[in-house]
Amino acid sequence: MYYSIDSAIATFLLRPAEDFAFCVGRGMRGMLGKVRSDDRREARRERNSSYRPPGIIMLALLIAAATGTATIHAGKNPPPSANVDSLRVQDHIAQLMQWGEYALASERFSEAEMRFNDVLGLDWNHPRAFRLLQETRLLRARTLADWEHLGQAAQAKGDVQLAIRYFEKIVTEDPAQDRIKATLARLDRRAHADRLIQSGLSRFILEDYGGAALDFEQALTVVPADSLAEVYRDRAERKMAGTSSMADLRADTAMWFKYSDALKKLRDGDLAGAEQLWNQVLVKYPGNDAVRSNLEQIARRRKQELTSEEFSP
Repeated sequence: MYYSIDSAIATFLLRPAEDFAFCVGRGMRGMLGKVRSDDRREARRERNSSYRPPGIIMLALLIAAATGTATIHAGKNPPPSANVDSLRVQDHIAQLMQWGEYALASERFSEAEMRFNDVLGLDWNHPRAFRLLQETRLLRARTLADWEHLGQAAQAKGDVQLAIRYFEKIVTEDPAQDRIKATLARLDRRAHADRLIQSGLSRFILEDYGGAALDFEQALTVVPADSLAEVYRDRAERKMAGTSSMADLRADTAMWFKYSDALKKLRDGDLAGAEQLWNQVLVKYPGNDAVRSNLEQIARRRKQELTSEEFSP
């Protein structure tokens, strides 16, 4: 129930008049002897139903009006403004719960924990928020352990990119993981070196030996003592110098087949066939000492054959 200032003043001013009229009417009916017992009971009920606050409450209402209070709360129901504020808080709590549950389902545990803490800051006795907060913390610890295990497995298989993704998720959820940060930095260097090696191999195939040697050298700067980068750097440098090793020749399947076939022809005495195949190999590997040595051997054998023919009887 709410009492406005106007109704309070009217009640206070009209009360004496009502009482006077009631007394006059009752007295007149009593003097005339026309008031029956039923009339008296009815009059009593009417008087009780029209009860007004006593004069001291009226005085309090007048004091409130003098001090500028617009409305005085006289019951258990909250004022309208309080109802509006409560509804707004409940709507905000519902929105925070929705955001927190979505973050939890998306495995964004830090965000979910923040949302549920915000709900408990508005309603410390919110049972669902408290329960989901506890579940979030448990799931966060288990999931971080699972991510670390998966990252280590990917690293053991040589899948550096997959391992980096798992370790990055761990660091995003828990920036205090210094051990994971160190592992992640090492994997980043490994991934950078792998990209340089792949670029060097592509250039080597396209016979851009200078660019290939530069890529392999940069890879060794990032990851020292990388065996693959060292081998191909040396090959690229030999290519630029016009020399090549047998390892280079074995790596080229087609040329190695021709080289081996030439050796067979040489053993069978087919000098012309061996010479033809080695010349084809020499076109691609002009600095290969083994091929040059074999061709020189063929040339000497031909010379010896010519000399023996000249001095034969």
